Amino acid sequence: MISQKIWTYELNNNSLLIDPSFSLTKLSIVLMSGSGTITGSEICNGIASSTISLVIGMPVLVSGDGITPLSDYLIATTGVIALIGVK
Repeated sequence: MISQKIWTYELNNNSLLIDPSFSLTKLSIVLMSGSGTITGSEICNGIASSTISLVIGMPVLVSGDGITPLSDYLIATTGVIALIGVK
């Protein structure tokens, strides 16, 4: 049986840096209100990292190899962002 832990967080008018200390291997990001961005420092799915503007209600999934924790993703908002991660 495979066991996974779920991590949730609500980001309000602030920023959060996801680094290896979070131990997340997947992260779903949903802008609930206001504006928001995600900026990474790695290549993800063959696409070089840059700042991505989030759209209200449209989820963005960030995942790696499923083993190595995600590293250096800066999430920022002037509203509310819901985050759901898998450890």
